[in-house]
Amino acid sequence: MKDPYLSPDDWSLLDSLRDSFLGDAREPYWTPRTIELYDATFAQRIGWKLDGVLAHLDRLGWKPTCHHFVDWGCGSGVAGRTVSAWAGLRKGWVSDQSPDAAHYAATRLQERGGAAEVLPAGSSLPKSSLLVISHVVGELSEAALDGLVSWAARAEEIVWLEPGSKEISLRLSSVREGLMALGHKPIAPCTSHMPCPMCDQNADWCHFYAQPPSWVFQSVFWREFSHNLKIDLRALPFSYLVTSRKQVERAPGLARLMGWPRMQKAMASAQWCGQGCTGWLELQKRDAPGLFRELSKGQAQGVYRLQLHPEKPRRLAAVERVDLGQNSAATD
Repeated sequence: MKDPYLSPDDWSLLDSLRDSFLGDAREPYWTPRTIELYDATFAQRIGWKLDGVLAHLDRLGWKPTCHHFVDWGCGSGVAGRTVSAWAGLRKGWVSDQSPDAAHYAATRLQERGGAAEVLPAGSSLPKSSLLVISHVVGELSEAALDGLVSWAARAEEIVWLEPGSKEISLRLSSVREGLMALGHKPIAPCTSHMPCPMCDQNADWCHFYAQPPSWVFQSVFWREFSHNLKIDLRALPFSYLVTSRKQVERAPGLARLMGWPRMQKAMASAQWCGQGCTGWLELQKRDAPGLFRELSKGQAQGVYRLQLHPEKPRRLAAVERVDLGQNSAATD
């Protein structure tokens, strides 16, 4: 993709837009130009986070069964475009409080050969929809979020992406519990149907890190973006939730690796979430050299089967990586 040219005024608009996101973003902030600028910059980073989510789903071997999608709170539509392309869905609806944003998102989908319409505010969800939601939790009051959960629960399947901060992630964990109470089953990142252990304010939070495309670090434009807006291109923390009304069978004893590990010369400590093994667990290099190497390079991710040390309950004795998408497993 060709790098866009941004004028000094454009950079100022992006700076103001970022301040809106970090502050009280409930005031209108979309104009035709800010939507274009957002789609070329911040939205690309959301797309990279979604690539991380979809990679998780590929490893699980899960694909949506719906034939159409709804991108709610669509902004420029990057979430709908990314998820629909991955799922092979060509028909969808977009919805946003800004008519300019909804029109832009629908137009971009149509340019890709899809059939996209604007879903008017207050409309019911089309039946058997895959609902896509991205980066909205921080803009909603508790009452508004509860209302969104009730509305979203009517979807057949949901892909919901949020930033990886502790506050937002904990709110998304509460969303999970609300959706489960209304008939949804967790697909990812959860490895069980048990209540989310991350709802405890004193606990760690469910978050992950996406990797930007390697070419970004050779791009003059993205270097300028990083400098002007003081954003670390390497830092892409995200939280997410994927649910379905269909029951999904779960293999017992699985745990998902979260966040960044803490590395020492011959010992790693990493955050896990699964039945009976939630929290920080230590791993000695000699017990799982392959995983230790991946942890040290920031390449370890996914679902694992863990064996705890019989005498040291917070230490791992063995680790087996499970790739359900290919019906295969790798063992250390």
